[in-house]
Amino acid sequence: MLKKLLKYDFLSIRRFLIPLLLFTPVLSGIGGFLFWITTFMGPKQILFSLGLSSMIGFVILALVLSVAVLPIMLVIRYYSGLYSDSGYLTLMLPVKRRTMIFSKLLCAFLAEASYLVVLFFSVVFVFGGIANAGNPFRGYAMVLVDIMNFISDLSGQTALILIEIILYVLVWIVLQFSILYLGVTLGAAIFQGKGKVWGSVLFCFVTNSAVSTFISLVELAISGGFAGLMSMQALENGLPMQFFLLIEILMRIGISVGLYFFNVRLTEKKLNLG
Repeated sequence: MLKKLLKYDFLSIRRFLIPLLLFTPVLSGIGGFLFWITTFMGPKQILFSLGLSSMIGFVILALVLSVAVLPIMLVIRYYSGLYSDSGYLTLMLPVKRRTMIFSKLLCAFLAEASYLVVLFFSVVFVFGGIANAGNPFRGYAMVLVDIMNFISDLSGQTALILIEIILYVLVWIVLQFSILYLGVTLGAAIFQGKGKVWGSVLFCFVTNSAVSTFISLVELAISGGFAGLMSMQALENGLPMQFFLLIEILMRIGISVGLYFFNVRLTEKKLNLG
């Protein structure tokens, strides 16, 4: 059943996910092409060059703003799929609520991870061109060479830190959507009628602030403990960084699991969702 739910969840978001995945690299291609043109502008074309530079600025701004588009659309889809008028049909399906929420969380994770990969190469294309006299393809080549050199120079300890950083980013995605989805559920559970929409928006901010504050306090305590217990020699060999990243990952996994089950519990009780 999870496979079927995941399939329909992807079908429901493909209307904005696929255009966004295509729009981002196209936009970066336009930005790289515009900057390539500016490299041929002489002193006599200063006004035209300034106009192209402004357009490049708008392209970069659009790329930055596009980062927030996918999470917002996924949260809207989560709300409409469970707590809007059409959500009543979804809740009547012979499927456990935990499976529904897990499917939407997994779908959001895969969609956001895919977008971040596309965004990375798109940003490299634009800024690689800016850093290499308007030649974005040379920027790609240089980044690829740097990555290959970095991998070839990896020691066992550095490779472990790199793996932990990648895991940290992936866990961070899960945590962010766990926070947002719980906020939507809290808003829908506490508020009724049309207030469910604004309540969900409000609790997205409240839940995110509460969890972020808690994590910051724990991180402060952990970093203080490392600074007090570890010697300077241990700090120099990078071991505290490995332990710190590992604790960060495990802490975020634990919080994500806790938020997920809390979200499931609220949805199963259907507190004021009518």
